[in-house]
Amino acid sequence: MDLPAHLAERCQWLTEGQTPTGEGPVVVWLKSSFRTHEHPAVDVGRWIAHHQKRQLLVYHGLDERYPHASLRHHNMILDAAVDMHRGFETQGIRYAFHLARKGHRPAVMAAFAKQASMIITDLFPLPPWTDWVRSVAAKARCPVVEVDCHCVIPMPLYGRSVDRPYKFRDGTKRLRKQRVQRSWPILDLAPEAYGGELPFTELHVEPQLTTPAQRWDLLRQCEIDPTVHPLWRVRGGEITALERWEAFKEKGLSGYARRRNNAADQNGVSRLSAFIHYGMISTMKIARECAEVGTKSADKYLDELLVFREHAWHHIASTNDPYGKHNLPEWARISWQSTLDDPRTTTYTFRELERGKVHDPLWAACQSSLLRHGELHNNVRMTWGKSIALWTPDVETSMEQGQALNDKYALDGRDPSSVVGVQWCHGLFDRPFHPPAHILGLVRQRDSRTHMSRLDMDGFTRVTNAPVAETEEPLIVIGAGLAGAVAARILKDYGFDVLVLDKGRRVGGRYSQRRLDEVVVAHGARQLDAWPQFLDAWKQDAILKGHIKIEGDSMYLCDGPAYIAELLDGIEVLNSITVTGVEREGSLWSVRDDDGFVWKASGVLLTAPLPQLHTMMEHAPPSWEHHTYMPTWSVIIASSEPVPTSLRERLEELNIHTESNDDPRGLVVHLPEQWSVEHLEFQRSDVVDSLLSMIGSGDEHINGWMKASSLHAHRWRYARAATRGERANLPLFVEAGDAWAEPVGTAGAALSSAAWAAADLAWQCSHTLKPSKRRIQQTLM
Repeated sequence: MDLPAHLAERCQWLTEGQTPTGEGPVVVWLKSSFRTHEHPAVDVGRWIAHHQKRQLLVYHGLDERYPHASLRHHNMILDAAVDMHRGFETQGIRYAFHLARKGHRPAVMAAFAKQASMIITDLFPLPPWTDWVRSVAAKARCPVVEVDCHCVIPMPLYGRSVDRPYKFRDGTKRLRKQRVQRSWPILDLAPEAYGGELPFTELHVEPQLTTPAQRWDLLRQCEIDPTVHPLWRVRGGEITALERWEAFKEKGLSGYARRRNNAADQNGVSRLSAFIHYGMISTMKIARECAEVGTKSADKYLDELLVFREHAWHHIASTNDPYGKHNLPEWARISWQSTLDDPRTTTYTFRELERGKVHDPLWAACQSSLLRHGELHNNVRMTWGKSIALWTPDVETSMEQGQALNDKYALDGRDPSSVVGVQWCHGLFDRPFHPPAHILGLVRQRDSRTHMSRLDMDGFTRVTNAPVAETEEPLIVIGAGLAGAVAARILKDYGFDVLVLDKGRRVGGRYSQRRLDEVVVAHGARQLDAWPQFLDAWKQDAILKGHIKIEGDSMYLCDGPAYIAELLDGIEVLNSITVTGVEREGSLWSVRDDDGFVWKASGVLLTAPLPQLHTMMEHAPPSWEHHTYMPTWSVIIASSEPVPTSLRERLEELNIHTESNDDPRGLVVHLPEQWSVEHLEFQRSDVVDSLLSMIGSGDEHINGWMKASSLHAHRWRYARAATRGERANLPLFVEAGDAWAEPVGTAGAALSSAAWAAADLAWQCSHTLKPSKRRIQQTLM
């Protein structure tokens, strides 16, 4: 079966056969190219289905397992799904979208491998996508083919790595010229749309993805990183991509050569990188129309698009393992080895890097741009990437962390250009520079101070540090425990104005400490169970700084108030505030304390136990009043002498949990939950007497130590949530704590719910999700 030449050159067959097998549909599986115009994979599917008399299905699955899966990347792709649903509908093609989420994780492609007569997919040359495709090809009973939808010069046609961009430019000149001048053929074919059943429950794109509330409900069911927020002011998808290109072509392209290197000039570049990465616009279309302009600026834009970008894609397509320092030239690897022992006078944890908490103002501004806005101007990327090497112990760590920072936050991350860009910072596609420099060795330097001297830093930071949204009043977080601190930190880092109110004299919540007879003990929770994976950088940072201690399979918070205070650094916190009322007044919330003082808030995030929240709110769900929590009576013991080993052994015999502290003279005894439930209303003195009775008087050493000690009982009425809470579902009102996520009653539930609550509140405050009802205009194609 002969495909048209412009399609055949883009095909990379993974199986021997190239003719449909069986009577099943031709399935076009989209992973990385999310558009309906000039789509080679769809056109291959359309051609084969028409000529082989098969039905055609375009399947688009959004998985949770791609690297750095997050709200940011997911939401951008959901925007694309809306446009594709509408665009393919006008073309008479069935488009089926599947969102992997809780209760909806079938092996869709494994089913299609048995059902389809042919599988066609867009070629994306990075793992794990390459691994997924080869796994499907190994299982398939039908031909499987990858089609390049990303490059003007097809990767299957060239697909070689050359060590310098100018060599790629020269080596592909003829191929490039032929294709830039060629219009993309329109196939006047109308194969029958697939009408059979699907191996998954199909989403109704409209209204499930077009209605903000329904989309958010779907996103909450996904196992993705909620700390990387969507770009509220940027809509993804094909319509936006085409409109951006048209606007830039008309108003920005003429000044591109002159303005492109000014990072403070936000409009000097097209800002299409993310849309090109997601395949929301055809690079063939951009190149063709840019070449038609024929100016110096247009030629420079083409050079970036067709030489530097495609050089990276073809290089990655030619490698089996695109990550790691083995991809660097030999001279660079030798140079990095020679500077391995050069002292790094300043080092940062990954968490400090991703928050931009470094001494370098330019680097901090760059990272703020990635964190808040999901993009980084091309002119500062090399300076940003090379600086990481100065603050990390070796080239492997530098490359790994640079790649992670880029791929986690940049909308155009997880891309061959990103991989090459990070490696270029470390010597790829470059030559050695003599004499060798400190740490960088023979790798080209990019001094941050020199770069700042030629950049309008005030203008640049105004752009990069701009908040993701501005609210009329602060966002108020009620409760300065672990959940409240994490939520407040996330919101503050995105530029929101945040105020935290807490009833304690010091922050900490259930992770509080108490001083008794000059002995400081953590008398609340210390164990950090079920820590969410998406907060791994937070955990590693806390371990390195001594806030968290690992003992066997358990993880403990060493100094709860100190850690929570660090999380709240730079955030306004008011202690000793007892909130008595939270009410909605017009478009704002009013928060009132027991002295009658009232704060206005654009949104509120509450972390207190549900029965306490019930007393604050007139319209709280009735279930909050009697929501089940497991209580704990704790007894704090302090002495002038270390705790006897025999006492610990005796308590262990009684199955009574104890907590040790840094001070060996203190001990915290947590009485069993069931005992605490049965004796919840005991007086403190009764609890102390009960503990002494349990221990008994048979050991004189224990008796003597106990008599010389001070004992104080503390009742944690709401120590641990026992069941999930019922959400209030009020506007700009969110809840967090161990009752609001799984596993209920754990530190992990508090952390996870805090991250999702912060994202939810930011979504409500600032999203601009208003999908256009316009069909994609053919004139833009």
